[in-house]
Amino acid sequence: MLKKIFITLFIFLCFNSSVFSKEIPVKIIPDTEISTSKGSLQEGDNIKLVIAEDVYVDSKLIIKKGEPVNGVITKLTENDFTCQPASIYAENFKVKNVDGKIVKLNGIVYKEGRNHSYITQYLENGFQLIRGGEVKINPQKDFFTLYLDDNKKREVKDDL
Repeated sequence: MLKKIFITLFIFLCFNSSVFSKEIPVKIIPDTEISTSKGSLQEGDNIKLVIAEDVYVDSKLIIKKGEPVNGVITKLTENDFTCQPASIYAENFKVKNVDGKIVKLNGIVYKEGRNHSYITQYLENGFQLIRGGEVKINPQKDFFTLYLDDNKKREVKDDL
């Protein structure tokens, strides 16, 4: 009986820290600057980003660096007075893999402008006249992480 307990405890301790990943992180960056200050972005518009690093699954290249990623802006909030910042919320990302098939990336891209709290903390009533900040997604500074499902149902049937 004692032998069975030690064997069970040994197996439990050996495999306790094992993790079986089902999602592979994919780093994406904007190809060009994306900003709400131009006034041309709307909900439902496509947002274009690119893969920042090669993506491997089991030492096999799945997605090449520089491959375009397309998503949809699902929520867009304009900035307003009383320090309300603008924000962009995008999802439903798709990219072509090395086989030319379209795969879906899970996750969201969210960015918010500044709310100017560093200024308004010293004002008692004047903050109603200050507009919130615009969203600027900069290719040199900003990156986002989406996730690729590591299973056989990765492929999406529709086109980019």
